[in-house]
Amino acid sequence: MARVLPFLAALLLALASHAAAGRGLLEACRPLTAAAVVAYNDAKGSVFDFACFEPAPVEKSCGGIASGLCIFEKGISCYYKAKPCKPTDTQVLALFAEWNAALATLNASKVAALYAPTAVLLPTVSNKVRNTRAEIENYFVSFLKRKPQSVIDSIAGSSPNIRFLAPDVAINSGTYVFALTNAETGVVSNIHARFTYVYKKYGDYWLIEDHHSSVMPEPV
Repeated sequence: MARVLPFLAALLLALASHAAAGRGLLEACRPLTAAAVVAYNDAKGSVFDFACFEPAPVEKSCGGIASGLCIFEKGISCYYKAKPCKPTDTQVLALFAEWNAALATLNASKVAALYAPTAVLLPTVSNKVRNTRAEIENYFVSFLKRKPQSVIDSIAGSSPNIRFLAPDVAINSGTYVFALTNAETGVVSNIHARFTYVYKKYGDYWLIEDHHSSVMPEPV
């Protein structure tokens, strides 16, 4: 019994020390701010919402930990554990802005990279349904020659319509206007179209799972 007591005392001291270290690390990492998340998203190309994370102490590096956010702060890696959390409307609209910015690069592979490997695209100016990444990229090779830029508009308050099927599935549907440039004449024309984007979260990133775009059937 005399030998057991020192062992238990040492064990309790070690546990207390470890807990104190965890608390100290947790305090060093607080608080997670919206600005820090924005900076992290800009650096990583991710779309995190700061309300979807809670601090979790981790020793040394958290770079290999998935399903969370890691920010190097005050000389340590601060890990924030992901919580079940649907995206906000603002985040979903940011995904559209990201797609529109990719169009502006005139790089078909960058645009196609925003689509999931299993994505289906029903494009605006083609009759062919694209259901592979290669076919989607092929469409944009041609489409980007017209230097497209789009703006979500609202006809009779109908756009956009954002809905959530699950924490990792979001839909944005409505109407947008494409500004397209004639490659030969340089004349810019506006095309009014309807859209539906279905987004699915893959790890830390949202990708387009389904995209339907079609010219408005009636004059606008």
